[in-house]
Amino acid sequence: GNLFQNFRNINLDSIANNILKGINDFQGIYDNSNSKLTKTDDISINANIELFDIYNNVKKEISIDINKKCSKCMALGYNIDTKDICSECNGEKMIITHQALHFYSMFKNIKFKSMGNDELGKRTGNVYINLCCKKHPSFRIIDDYNLLYRIYTLQKENISHNEDGVVITKPIQFLDLKQYNIIIKKPATSLSLFYEYEIEGYGLYIPNKTRG
Repeated sequence: GNLFQNFRNINLDSIANNILKGINDFQGIYDNSNSKLTKTDDISINANIELFDIYNNVKKEISIDINKKCSKCMALGYNIDTKDICSECNGEKMIITHQALHFYSMFKNIKFKSMGNDELGKRTGNVYINLCCKKHPSFRIIDDYNLLYRIYTLQKENISHNEDGVVITKPIQFLDLKQYNIIIKKPATSLSLFYEYEIEGYGLYIPNKTRG
């Protein structure tokens, strides 16, 4: 008798509602892991960014508006407790959501998996951010991780002679806001109008390594 009375006091609607919420949560996980389902179109964003930010790995944020399943009604379109039309999505099951994406500038191509638009019965698409470096007056990116710095003119005070031949010293205001002296030693007979000099470890970040 007591057992039967306990069952009579159970709110069956509440049990059903909790089960339904769980099913909807599981359905969302299943949709995104089911490779057989069509995926919504990916979002690709080209972002112009300063070379200074890329070099110093500055953290950035981009905000976008995307379609998302209504979390208030679990994309049902109505409140499962009151059976009223959902006040958040107005029965549409989907809402426009303002989403902030955070990333570090050292990575030129960033992927945000399953952070794109939602559609019912489809896998959520990805968001891709491609960093495009703004033009810099002194430096430019070559070969992804190496930097080119061009010296167009040299003053007399930058050129001296010693036992090594001609020594060219040029101070550079670098991207880390420090100043470095670049010393190039060449025999006087082989000094040409154009000369290329390589300095290791002062380029951009290379994944799992140091710098270009």
